[in-house]
Amino acid sequence: MNTKRRVFLKHLTLGIVGVAAASCEDLPSSLVLLPPLQNIHPVGAPLDLTWKALGVKTITIAYSPNGGETWEIIGQQISAKKGFWTWDAPSEITQFAIFRISDERDSTLNARSAAPLQIVAAFPVLLSDYPSLNQIGHVEVFEIASFNAFAILTQDDNSLKVKSLTCTHSGCQVNWEASSRFFLCPCHGSVFNDKGCEMAGPADMPLYEHATYYQADSNILWVMDRLLQNGC
Repeated sequence: MNTKRRVFLKHLTLGIVGVAAASCEDLPSSLVLLPPLQNIHPVGAPLDLTWKALGVKTITIAYSPNGGETWEIIGQQISAKKGFWTWDAPSEITQFAIFRISDERDSTLNARSAAPLQIVAAFPVLLSDYPSLNQIGHVEVFEIASFNAFAILTQDDNSLKVKSLTCTHSGCQVNWEASSRFFLCPCHGSVFNDKGCEMAGPADMPLYEHATYYQADSNILWVMDRLLQNGC
């Protein structure tokens, strides 16, 4: 009796699998290009492109710096099953970068970026060169000739914030006073604390924060030329 039941269950299971397999084969092929984690990206930094594919073996990836007016093929014969591909962003700055993935057997089956990606100027900071940033409360100042001055601050939770050193009052560069632990504007005397928050006027806004991108495989913090409002 038990043996017959096991045989019955075996045939039933095989039947269900067979129906499922047949129904999957009947589904139409599809490609979906997933959006990046953020809508800005530093020049030269690796970018992970991700997608979902059904019924597609290999894809071609194309890049357009101008919203689709012109295209450049940046990857071919990429396994669609893999679902991701890493590409080094070019040194060309643009606000209208978009991508397209296409089935190599049928180029009419394709998917494009839902929204443009901004590729912006950035300065790479190799964090292993600054071990002091592992200390909570540390402030490291960077004055780069080709980039606006900024400071990296290690927060209480060990995260890093990057503050612009441009005073929000009249645009002078503020100085970090390590002994007093505040930023001081030499032009009009505005004072900001070690988190970039305004303490004394005439500035009535905190220092702006730079958008960043962390490249884990190389331990590089890319400081991007995009400023965000710092909530204090």
